[in-house]
Amino acid sequence: MSPEGGTLGITIRILEGCLLGWAFLPWAKLLGARSFRRMFPRACFALLAAGIALAVTAVLLALYFPPGFHILTAAVAILVIALMIGNRPRSKVTAPLPPGNVSVAESIEALADRRFYSKKFARHGPIFKMAQFHHKVVCVLGIERGHRLFRERADRIGPCPLPFSDEVAGGFLRYMDDATYEKYGPLFRKAFSGTTTSTATKITRSSARGQLACMAARAGENEGRGPRPGPFVHAIVHDALAASLFGIVPGTAAADELATLTREFGAQDLNQRLDDRTRAALGKLRGLMRSKAGALQSAAALQSDAAADEPPNALAELHRIDSSMPDDVCIDNMLFILKISTANVSSLLHWILQMLGENKEWVARIREDRGSGAGDSRRQDIANRVILETLRLAQSEYLYRAVHTDFEFEGVRYPKGWLIRQCVWESHRDPALFDRPESFDPDRHLKEDFPKQAYSPFGCPHHGCNGVALTYAIAKTFMEELADYDWDAFGADRVERDFRHWSHWRPGADFSLALRKVPGLQTPLYEADAINARPECPAASAPGPARSDSVDESRPPETRR
Repeated sequence: MSPEGGTLGITIRILEGCLLGWAFLPWAKLLGARSFRRMFPRACFALLAAGIALAVTAVLLALYFPPGFHILTAAVAILVIALMIGNRPRSKVTAPLPPGNVSVAESIEALADRRFYSKKFARHGPIFKMAQFHHKVVCVLGIERGHRLFRERADRIGPCPLPFSDEVAGGFLRYMDDATYEKYGPLFRKAFSGTTTSTATKITRSSARGQLACMAARAGENEGRGPRPGPFVHAIVHDALAASLFGIVPGTAAADELATLTREFGAQDLNQRLDDRTRAALGKLRGLMRSKAGALQSAAALQSDAAADEPPNALAELHRIDSSMPDDVCIDNMLFILKISTANVSSLLHWILQMLGENKEWVARIREDRGSGAGDSRRQDIANRVILETLRLAQSEYLYRAVHTDFEFEGVRYPKGWLIRQCVWESHRDPALFDRPESFDPDRHLKEDFPKQAYSPFGCPHHGCNGVALTYAIAKTFMEELADYDWDAFGADRVERDFRHWSHWRPGADFSLALRKVPGLQTPLYEADAINARPECPAASAPGPARSDSVDESRPPETRR
């Protein structure tokens, strides 16, 4: 009897089958995860089809062509060994690598499990390693630890600029070199506050009234579940930012032109290099804003007011601060800020709707508090505390940096070419810092003013978000207008994301609201009541809601795979 058909041959094939099963066990575990199947059905089908094809091929080879089965097993074994060797970076630093697994299966698992990083920290401690497809990543828990790492190793790490930054004159603010940022960072911080914030408040109030009324009128749609809120909150935020950044108010010809161009511009995934259509739209947007900037320059020369009919805005404020501004660096940055911030703030409003839908008592408290002027600080205002808590529980997720030179920190090695992920979402759930960390409790921010070492939703102090005041103004005003309504929320228990590590979690696609006006409610009078709400329902024609442009401090350039 030949070895292939005898006991020895059968034993060898059984062992080889066990090896193949062991190699593909992580994929089986992944396919068994309900969240993965629900969120990524196409990827699940592809993996399942590939697994079945491989299993059938292995069985046929084992039965009818054993040499081919040996070759298949050897190829899988070589691949596994090669991956293990390739995941051991060469480094002059002698400290050990962090614990953890850099398998592709775990990389994909992290996409579908929102608790993935929390589970790994519980297993490995506050620093562990993993892979995000072919990028190797060191994950860090703790705001204080992450900020100290970024500060103490600033000469060995840097941002992870996305491809779109190459299209921005001078580079995008988040990715600017220090010398350029020292010039433009302070300018933008000043321009995005004060009177600019008041414009955001007024336009948000008028736009929100029209959009919320439209949502209430469509409450019977979707089998009584009401419309999905995404397009409505996107239109509100776009209106507010267009006015506060550029002085372009809804209902004007300039607003219609901006809406058309930003619709084309907004379709671009910023993780990809700009395509020809996007570049053409960007060119027209630049022309529009350069004309406005030129009018400011001419008005200054003639000592006249170029924008008497425009509300205070950042473009004009930049010129007021520095007569040589706004230049091309300012204009390019503001156009991308409009795109990115519209996505970011829309996402925040979306999360606020979900949080308030699950915690209705806070809507009643906002309704009672609005217009009272109560509180002399951000955390004493109820609506602002809701924002703080929503940022903690939902919106703020991570910061990324790239390792440029090998170094050691807290006893572990950070190899050159790897990424660092500070896990903000997980850090904001530290039970040592937050009582009942999983609970939605805005009053925790009234009881305690958390330091930046514990709570940091807007990035690191250096190159942090310049639009904090605008974000709070839009979100707070939106909630004050929302308090005129009661609603039923559907699908609020589900969250989802795209099939990439940089994508942010968001309320599920089936999340919808059936709004109804609270009868007999006395709405407080605000300064902005002089601005009429739109009589039409602009959500149908406004730029569509972006799903993947949200940018925290920075994120890995995954499309360079």
